[in-house]
Amino acid sequence: MKKLLPILFFVYLCGISIYAYYKPFYNWDMIPYIAAAHSFEQHDKKQLHDKVYEEVKKSVPSHVYTELTQGDYRQTMLNDVEAFYQQLPFYKPKLLYVWLIHALTQLGFNSITAMSILSVTTSFIASLMILLFLLHETSGIYPYVFSVLIINISGLLDVARLFTPDALSACISLLAIFLLLKKKNIWVVIVLAVASIWVRVDNLLFFLLIFTYLHFFSFKDYRIATIIYFVSIALCATSYIIINYGITNYGWSTLIYHITVNKIITPENFQSPLSFLDYIVILIKRWLIQFVTNPLLSFFLVTGFSTGYLFRLINRDSKIFIYGHITIIMALSIVIHFVLFPDLLNRYFVTQYGLGAIAFSITLYHFIQSRQTHLFEQETPIS
Repeated sequence: MKKLLPILFFVYLCGISIYAYYKPFYNWDMIPYIAAAHSFEQHDKKQLHDKVYEEVKKSVPSHVYTELTQGDYRQTMLNDVEAFYQQLPFYKPKLLYVWLIHALTQLGFNSITAMSILSVTTSFIASLMILLFLLHETSGIYPYVFSVLIINISGLLDVARLFTPDALSACISLLAIFLLLKKKNIWVVIVLAVASIWVRVDNLLFFLLIFTYLHFFSFKDYRIATIIYFVSIALCATSYIIINYGITNYGWSTLIYHITVNKIITPENFQSPLSFLDYIVILIKRWLIQFVTNPLLSFFLVTGFSTGYLFRLINRDSKIFIYGHITIIMALSIVIHFVLFPDLLNRYFVTQYGLGAIAFSITLYHFIQSRQTHLFEQETPIS
């Protein structure tokens, strides 16, 4: 049975990966991502626009293409070359993701196949990372069962089917945290952290919190030296600056209006009418909506509180206690992310959800083990 479990888990991962590849979600965002990838070589706006839409039309089912070009905003993007071209700065900052799409197209894949390969492959690797987390801290059938549950509830299955950088971001971030907790080479962790920012710039917040925790608040075994802390912060911040200022950036207020109020057709010269009070109202409304309608967010909050409670019943000297701190960092990163960008799409937080569920699973396992040990000691007669 012990040898059979890894085989069954591998078969499961292969099965869901094949399903994700052949049953993708054709989200509209894939179109400007394709354009961003082609823009490395094609600089003429009209030729770029026509090439992208022609490629999409040939690569997706006809009813999907109709859906991708229906509605006021999408029809405008189809018919207005300049408006479409002005959308690209919203997507180009995911530079590593865009470059990988371009690299795969140079190998002969069409752009949609390249994006699907990236999402499926990185989701597969991220799923293996979840199992590795649990194999290092638990035993028996437990890591395999809970890995399957975490893969399903974290959103990894969803991002495997999407044409977005979220699976790649989760893969790199989970690998970085795994190496960190296993106390591997900290410089490799820093390189991965920087790479994750080149996939999604909002990963800057996540890793700033991680490195700050490691330097100021973590257990001695995990603490990083001052020079390493400042180097890591500097590299992450420098990456963010290069990405945002190396590519035409419309600014925070324009992005907020675009994602929370209404899609902006020509954002290049747009001036956001939002006041500070308007922004506070948006925050409150969207938080209430998310809290009521988002079951994954609610689940994460419940597991976070449960993890904190269980840790109070486990020996604080145990190395496992660091997972409680990781859970707090995950929750804090989501809250700060929401305050800065009030858009809580679950695909943005696959890393946080995954790590939160991992922490809860490991804590639950050690709690059960500690209770069983305690009961055994109570039942053992004194000779």
